[in-house]
Amino acid sequence: MNNFAAAGLFCLLFFSTLAKAEQGLVSNQAVAQTMAQSVTQHVSMAEQAVRQQMAANFPLKEVRSVTPIADGRLYQVEFASGLLLYALPSAEYFLAGNLYQSTATGVLDLSQQLKRQQRAQLLAQLQPNEYLALSPELPAQAVIYVVVDVDCYYCQFQHQESPLLVAQGIEVRYLSLNRQRPGSSAYHKVRRTWCTDQPQQALDMLMQGRSLAEKHCTAGLMDKHIALAKQLGVERLPAVLTADGRLISGLLRVPQIFNLLGITPTPEAETSTASSLEVAPIAAEPTSSAL
Repeated sequence: MNNFAAAGLFCLLFFSTLAKAEQGLVSNQAVAQTMAQSVTQHVSMAEQAVRQQMAANFPLKEVRSVTPIADGRLYQVEFASGLLLYALPSAEYFLAGNLYQSTATGVLDLSQQLKRQQRAQLLAQLQPNEYLALSPELPAQAVIYVVVDVDCYYCQFQHQESPLLVAQGIEVRYLSLNRQRPGSSAYHKVRRTWCTDQPQQALDMLMQGRSLAEKHCTAGLMDKHIALAKQLGVERLPAVLTADGRLISGLLRVPQIFNLLGITPTPEAETSTASSLEVAPIAAEPTSSAL
């Protein structure tokens, strides 16, 4: 059934029930219930029509969800790859890009809002054995996720910030990522971090340019991180994510992370942070950190 037929059915049900209400044959509650059911059915049919049209237009892409927005005047189509499209109810016209809404408090980026929610959900699903956590002694004030490659010059800089963050009650959770193809020497280097019984020490060593002894284990966790990074929208390294789904690509120094989390550092931390800004980088000349 197309959208026009669905709209016709909705009108027929509505006016039929309304006429019965005027004749005293049904209650006002029944009218409201029928209207709600009709609206739900109409929206569901429209969503299905949009889904079918998008699947026909993009047969190689999986449609994850179709959501009505702007009071049903638009449909937000999300693909499994993370691509977002916005379509009219007829699905004849659609566009790609961010959708903005003008509100009383300013302009709202609806697309980024959705992506942020999705990132938060993905991060919340991670189990403690699926990341490397540097935890403070006391309960953490906040949590950040750091996506790094051990051969990434600026990732090594980012790693130097972690002890200062942990000292201030921030838990740092590492998701290791390798920019090279699976099976490469760099890939095996990162995998050794997750094969050892002391992954934190292994990560420190690799970030300092030191090598680890060869050790074989399944690479399932590392492969999961690579897939997760794509879902999270990570395109450049290092990348820092907050538990509520905010994503910042590129090197973030300690003061920037404090501001991001809304945490006021102690005077001792400010002194340590100032001195840390003078620390020389480890490893060779900088290279591009693009994935």
